[in-house]
Amino acid sequence: MAEIILTSSPLTSPQSSPVLQPIDDFPTGTPPNKQPQNNSTYLSVVTDKPPDSTPVRNTQQTFTDCSSSPPPLAKELHLALDAEMRQAFVGPLSIETFFQHFLPVKNAPPPSTSPGFTAMSTATSEKQMYGFFVNTVNALFTRFTAFDTSNTPSGEAEAEYKPDVTIYERKEEPPTHTVTSFQRMEMFVEFKHGNSADPFATEDTFFPKLFNNTCANRGQIVLYSTRQQAYQFRTSVFTVGIFGNIARLFRWDRTGCQVTVPVDYSTDKGNRQLTEFFLRLDLMADDPEARGWDPTVKDATAEEVKDFAEAVKMACEGRPAPERRKARGRRKEVEDNKKVADPMLCRLVESVGDPSEYPRRKVSILDGKVRRDYIVGRPTSVLKAPTGRATRGFVAMSVKTKKLVFLKDSWRPDVDGIQPEDHWYQLLRKKKRGGMKHIGAYSHGSDVYATRKFDRCPDKKQRTITHLYAKEHGRVEAMMGYIHHRVVQSELYLPLEMFRDSKHLTSIMYDIAKALEHVHEAGMFHRDLSIGNIMIDAKGNGRLIDFDLARLKDETGARQTMRTGTWQFISTAQLHDPGRIYEVSDELESFFFVILYEAVHWVSHSKPERFNVKHIFDDVLVHANGRQTGGSGKQMMYTMDAGVVLQDLEFDKSPPFTDLIRGVFRLFQSLAIVNYEKRLGRDPRPQDATNVDQLKDCKAIIQLMKNAVERTDWPKVRDKAAKDNYPRKEEVDKEDRVGLANLKVATGTIEAPIPGIPAVGVPLSASASTSRASKRGREEDDGYTTPTKRSKVEAV
Repeated sequence: MAEIILTSSPLTSPQSSPVLQPIDDFPTGTPPNKQPQNNSTYLSVVTDKPPDSTPVRNTQQTFTDCSSSPPPLAKELHLALDAEMRQAFVGPLSIETFFQHFLPVKNAPPPSTSPGFTAMSTATSEKQMYGFFVNTVNALFTRFTAFDTSNTPSGEAEAEYKPDVTIYERKEEPPTHTVTSFQRMEMFVEFKHGNSADPFATEDTFFPKLFNNTCANRGQIVLYSTRQQAYQFRTSVFTVGIFGNIARLFRWDRTGCQVTVPVDYSTDKGNRQLTEFFLRLDLMADDPEARGWDPTVKDATAEEVKDFAEAVKMACEGRPAPERRKARGRRKEVEDNKKVADPMLCRLVESVGDPSEYPRRKVSILDGKVRRDYIVGRPTSVLKAPTGRATRGFVAMSVKTKKLVFLKDSWRPDVDGIQPEDHWYQLLRKKKRGGMKHIGAYSHGSDVYATRKFDRCPDKKQRTITHLYAKEHGRVEAMMGYIHHRVVQSELYLPLEMFRDSKHLTSIMYDIAKALEHVHEAGMFHRDLSIGNIMIDAKGNGRLIDFDLARLKDETGARQTMRTGTWQFISTAQLHDPGRIYEVSDELESFFFVILYEAVHWVSHSKPERFNVKHIFDDVLVHANGRQTGGSGKQMMYTMDAGVVLQDLEFDKSPPFTDLIRGVFRLFQSLAIVNYEKRLGRDPRPQDATNVDQLKDCKAIIQLMKNAVERTDWPKVRDKAAKDNYPRKEEVDKEDRVGLANLKVATGTIEAPIPGIPAVGVPLSASASTSRASKRGREEDDGYTTPTKRSKVEAV
């Protein structure tokens, strides 16, 4: 058994620290990493049917902003996105149904054929198809224009991709320096030469084909659609896929994608159907809402753009909003102008992005019956997942007050019993305790409304509808609807990654620990503690936001079919057994993983060779039924490799931070050991039980954080690594047991279709991983940048 060593020196914090019982070694018996991978070594065996009080997510949203895995090559990315999205395709829908429900026009175009499409069916290459297509649809359009963008990658820094053909509304033609713009495009069209490239079957049974090429083709379309939705304010998006002589029409929302039957445009009937689609699209040019554009978002005026820039500039300089300066008098204004700016706030300009790259938009939100408008620029993070809540945060300016605030745009689950955020904020406010000051300063929020009621929607709220069509195709169990929702926090908030140094990070997390205590005392669980839901206010304090997934502790009854939380920060037990009842210890363990994640990604340290960050945070095991579990990397860190954290992981410039990480780690190491002993039917050791008792509430964690903050031996120099060094560059692990290696096996790297999703559970061998790495060539020789949040905010 590998030796587990505790740090040789105890915490040098005050005597009021909670008592941490030492752990000499993992108990004897079968080591956890020797157990079969499909069995839990942390708690009970994985349950196929979860108790009705616990929401369960069946799959990991792999490409989140929090992923610690290296950016994959294009083919790997396509395959992994396909695996994630595969259960969310609904079809095949008839062309008549697609037109009637999604492209309704009063004066439908008369049946006609386009000679250009007939000629396109005889093309001998994909490039030749582009030319036929662009010329044909531009002859049909009066309000749109199609461009061949196959050689002009997008200008957005985080999405340098190039769809084959991109269509723009003529007033939104792209700038001259690039033709591909995910922010401006109406839709894209993707081509593959040869009918065998069609990634869907003709029946809804095993609708997505599971061949090597079809999985990759489908994943490429998923990628481009995800990019488009990430940069636009849309409720839905249209796409056309052309595979040889076969065309398919797609409609995407945050639940999934509806796909039509194959349209053979080499025949008169198919030619008329494809022609009619583009004619209908052109006739709907005056109705952008019906095409999926959000009517509550408009382009900001020139004056509003100027005001926004001035508000950001003043915030960077540490000055208050104009009306506040005026109210306090001229003398006070002069004093404010002399105030030394906080370097943390100086990154705001980069956070909101350049207006030439990120056009300023005016976003409307209801406050009761009053409409309030806010100007936003670049989101603080870019969406990576094709479905789900799609939470985006923005530094925003109130058009009325010119004050900077924080605006959150997301899609909340459309499930009975799930309350919007204002419900939870009101509940928290009833508890008059100090912890409330560490909760986000909620101003107002509401669901987002359309101007009219759409087909199959019970009201005018903006809703996804793919799950409703899924009922007709027997896919109900895998689909869930969402409602568009926005929230305004009345203060300016910055991403957690903008913390100044390890002491500042500790202080922020101390605030969050007190916020969690307040949440628990109010009888609630937050249930999504992650780096995206912890913000920094203008004074540098920590704020806990995003209560979309909150729930009362004693609430029962199934509400949704998704495991709650962000994969990288979910507790070990919840990752391995999604059916387990959520407990205080789960929330506190997420707290630990947040601080550990930020520490190893952004704080200067000497990384132990055995400390596999990707395996700890991104571990995923795909089962034969498509369900995913994880946590083995976290479990191994607690047990077999505990010495890596308790002795080898040194934050060399910050002894207090090193001791803090070790102290919190011990609590959860004890939890792992206690559950392991119970699994073997043995009584836990007293020292482990004592530590676990301290995870029944937040007091022990709060005391550890408080003692660390009050220490006097924090480094005098800033220990947050420079932006050119972090996120830390690493060599690719030869024993890559993280999600990408498993997903490569899972996503259909096979030569014949198979029923259902292939089983996965065996990581790549060393030779296979080495071979995969060698094929990357120079890209891997130069190393990679471990991704964290994809914001352009720099370290300070």
